[in-house]
Amino acid sequence: MKKMISILSAFAVMAAPMTAFADTTITETSDPQSADAIITTEIAPSYIVTIPADTKVNFNDTSTDFGKVELTEARLDPGKEIRVTVVSDEELNNEADETKIIPYTITAQYASGDAGEVYVPFRTSGQTLNMYTVGQAFALTIEITEDDWNKAYAGKYSDTVTFDIEYVTVTSDDEELPEDIADIAFSYEYFDNETGKNVPVNGHHYIRFEEGKTWAETVRPNDNLKVQDGNLVFTAITDDENGITLVVYEGTEDDIGAAVSPDDPVDHNKAYIAVAES
Repeated sequence: MKKMISILSAFAVMAAPMTAFADTTITETSDPQSADAIITTEIAPSYIVTIPADTKVNFNDTSTDFGKVELTEARLDPGKEIRVTVVSDEELNNEADETKIIPYTITAQYASGDAGEVYVPFRTSGQTLNMYTVGQAFALTIEITEDDWNKAYAGKYSDTVTFDIEYVTVTSDDEELPEDIADIAFSYEYFDNETGKNVPVNGHHYIRFEEGKTWAETVRPNDNLKVQDGNLVFTAITDDENGITLVVYEGTEDDIGAAVSPDDPVDHNKAYIAVAES
């Protein structure tokens, strides 16, 4: 069962009568012979965020669907967005002995929303998901390595994942990323068969990495990145008919450098640009 978090400003749910203002009177001696009447209204911001239900992970499953975080309803102020922070210890604790753990990670993948501006985060615990359009959703996955399953003791395990919801100003493109996040900016167009038009898509793909790691050591199977012809290749998310492959380069949009190799170290300070293959 999905869980929903609904926020509505307090004054919006109070049955308040319409405020009465004094009428303006104009007589033959009034100067000027005109007056203004201002019409106003006020709408309180409100939203509903759906978060995953309690989830059981089957023994030896390396990847488990954890549902999704979705903005199901929203009436937001201009320039505002909903920020969801996923917080967990990333350790399943044995009920009989909490020192016995099974490490896990939670990954987030863009699932839906309007084309045109797509953010595809790959961020684990403590990072944020930003949503500002009804229908935007992020599919979550719980990942446990085969090696960690092999090391695990018998018994019941559990952990609590907290979803912190904030109503904040839209994140600026200039906002500094955490030191362990690399940003791949991409821009392309695809042909929409239903409308018969080209649809522009601009967005960011975020990769979390450990300092000193290479791309080959950083990229995970569901990261939309893979090795192809000795280069790192990013597959954009559209629909099955309009999947577009983009090659990842390092540099700036004005001066794109050499293609990124899987053996290259991930550098937080470099710009990574995904360029559509012809």
